Amino acid sequence: MTNKEIISRLSLVLAPYRGKLIIAMVGMVIVAGFNAAQAYMVKPLLDEIFVNKDRVLLNILPLALLALFLVKGLFYFIYSYLLEWVGQCVIRDLRNSLYAHLNRLSLSFFHNMPTGELISRIMNDVAMLQGAVSHALIRVLRDFFSVIGLLCVIFVMDWRLALMSMIILPLAVVPIVIFGKKFRQVSTRYQKSIGEATNILHETIGGARIVKAFCMEKEEEKRFAGQIQHLFNTLMTETRYRCLSHPMIEFLGGVAMALIIWFGGMQVLKGHSTTGTFMSFLTALIMLYEPVKGVSKINSTIQSGLASATRIFSLLDIAPDIVERVDAVELPTFHDTIEY
Repeated sequence: MTNKEIISRLSLVLAPYRGKLIIAMVGMVIVAGFNAAQAYMVKPLLDEIFVNKDRVLLNILPLALLALFLVKGLFYFIYSYLLEWVGQCVIRDLRNSLYAHLNRLSLSFFHNMPTGELISRIMNDVAMLQGAVSHALIRVLRDFFSVIGLLCVIFVMDWRLALMSMIILPLAVVPIVIFGKKFRQVSTRYQKSIGEATNILHETIGGARIVKAFCMEKEEEKRFAGQIQHLFNTLMTETRYRCLSHPMIEFLGGVAMALIIWFGGMQVLKGHSTTGTFMSFLTALIMLYEPVKGVSKINSTIQSGLASATRIFSLLDIAPDIVERVDAVELPTFHDTIEY
């Protein structure tokens, strides 16, 4: 299942909550605008207050900053709460849909599918998708609007430096794409291993009398320990990729920052730009770079959620072998006796 198909299926699940999502989007746009305003305020702080000694602006700017943070915090609460609520509703709906779908499937399906695998899909896979929808979705959408606002600030401050940063900073996206594929593969293996471990638990606990009757405790311990070791190895592989991706992105961003500081500093020394303009640009650029680094941190969560969505929708797509006719006669409720 491709990413486009997964997103299309998730959009259908999100459709009943479109109104609250729109309100959350408006809140994120407002917060992004305030983030851009924070970066822009560095310019009058340096140029007008510290250089030109403007006392009136010195009295106004702190009050404006307090009002900015107050309103920003209010809208941050609104959109964060709404998106979290929508995410939890989506998870609730998916779990109910999965359970209802399982009850409609034929008996032959349950003969071929391990019970632990089904439990893992309803509980673990949906929980991992919850992390992607409730947390990663909030951060990705919030950062997207913040990036748009900060891009406007850096182009207003210095379009030449902005163009340079647009050429260099996208290099930091390369490790995100590369490691994203690795995270998806590892996450699929992890979820499969969880299903197998859950199935071993179900078999051992459900068949405890048989295990004890044949004195198979040691064998079952070895089988479960081997599965848990495989699970541990899978998790450490994901940890290795995650810990490696962040410093790589950090280094590429550092190279970009160093070049921009050198070029921007030369512009200030030559008198082509003011200190306030450059520092405002640099502040906006640093704030702009934070979402890029943040993507590397939540990339594994997003890929795990997409892998979980694939497993969830593949289960929902399984059609029962026996389907009731549309015009089937509904049997009356049984009370006392059956008459032939």
